[in-house]
Amino acid sequence: MKFYLFIVLLLFTVFRASHSSAQVSSFSCINPPAMNNKLLQESYDQRWNQLKSEFMVQKVMFEPSNNISADQNSCGPNYFKNLEKMNLPKVFESSKPSDVVNQSMAKPSIKKECVSASLQRFPGNKSYACIDGKLIPAGYVSGGNPPCVTQEMSDYMAFSVNRAINCMSDISKVDPKSILNKFNTETGFNPSLSSVNGKGLGQLTTPAINEMTWPESKGGRGRFVLEAIKNSTNPECNSFKSIAENDLKQEAVKLRESCDWLGFGDGLTRNLIYSIGYYITLREKYIIPMLKRRGANHLASNEKVVNELSSIAYGREGLNRVKVILGLHRVNGKTAEDNFDVTIRNSSKYLDEYAKKMKELLCIKEGLNPNDKKECDKFNASGQQSLAGDACIAQ
Repeated sequence: MKFYLFIVLLLFTVFRASHSSAQVSSFSCINPPAMNNKLLQESYDQRWNQLKSEFMVQKVMFEPSNNISADQNSCGPNYFKNLEKMNLPKVFESSKPSDVVNQSMAKPSIKKECVSASLQRFPGNKSYACIDGKLIPAGYVSGGNPPCVTQEMSDYMAFSVNRAINCMSDISKVDPKSILNKFNTETGFNPSLSSVNGKGLGQLTTPAINEMTWPESKGGRGRFVLEAIKNSTNPECNSFKSIAENDLKQEAVKLRESCDWLGFGDGLTRNLIYSIGYYITLREKYIIPMLKRRGANHLASNEKVVNELSSIAYGREGLNRVKVILGLHRVNGKTAEDNFDVTIRNSSKYLDEYAKKMKELLCIKEGLNPNDKKECDKFNASGQQSLAGDACIAQ
C-alpha cells in the first residue's frame, strides 16, 4: 500500500512540475466573455476535499494530457500547500488500490462534453464563491461578466456528478437523463447559484432538506438515503460518506446561503447527496407507491413512466402536478402502457422546459449559438430522444 501511494505521489509531482510553465499561458474560460471574473476559479483552487482529491488522482493516473489550473500547477508554496490539502491517503482509506483504479476507470453516465456545453449556458441567478471560508458575491450567470469556468472545473463537475450517480445507484435506480436535465435546466451545472427558490447545483429547498433529514415521525422519508451512503461498501461512495454520517448526527440540518451548500468542496459534495437523494426519495417513497395504490403495478415497474413522473415531482410543478396527471388520465390497472411516458411528458410544462434547455445545450455542443434562433433551428434536435438528452448519456 505504501509503495502504491508513493508511486501515485511521484506521478502527481512529476506531472505537475512538467506542465507548470505551459499551463500558466493556456489558462482560459470556456464561457467567454468571463476572463475578468475569476472569483469562482479562485474558489475552486482553494476548496479541497476527498472528492476533489479523487478527481486529481484520476487526472494524474488516467488523463495525463488534460490541463490543470495554473495555481495548482505551480511548483511554489501553493503547490505544496495544495498537495498537503489533498491528503492522498484518504482516497484509499476504505479501498484497496485495485478498487481505486477500478472506480477511477468506471464508465461515466453523463458525457463530459455535455456538462461543458451546459456550463456555457446562462441560466440566470446570482453566483457566489467560497473564498477563505466566506461566501462572497461572484456576479450573475446571465451574460455580461459571469464567473469564469475553466475546462478543468467543467471536468471536475462531470466527474463529481457521475461519481454521485454511481454511488447512489446502489440505493435505487438513478436515471442519468433525469439528473442531467435537472441540473442543466436549473443551474447549467453551475454549483455556485443561489436564488429565493433554491440553493446550489440542484436548487435545493428547505422542504427537500427536511424530507431528507427529518425522521418519519416528523414526516421525513429520505433518511434511508443518508444511512445507505454512510454504510455503503461501494468505493464510489467514499467521498460522500463523511458528510452523510455527520448530517445524520445533527438534530436539524438547515439550508443556508453558505459554503455548506454552494460552490465547490463540501458544498458541492453535500448538494449532490441531497439533490440526487431527494430524487431517489420521490421515486421510491412517493411515485412508485402512488402508482401501486391505483392498481397500476405495470406502470410502477415501467422505468420510463416512473422517471418522467419523478422528474415532474422533482421540479417546480411538484407532486401535486403528478397527482393531477394521474387523475386526469384516470390511471389504473388497465391503463395502456405503450407511449404513456410520452403522454406524461406532454402534460407537463416543466418537462417542456427540459426539452428547450436541452436544445440550448445540444446547440452549444455542436458549436452553434443557442441565442440565434435561425442558427440553432438548423440543428436537427427536434426528435424526442435528442431533446430528452439521449445524446449525452454514455451507452
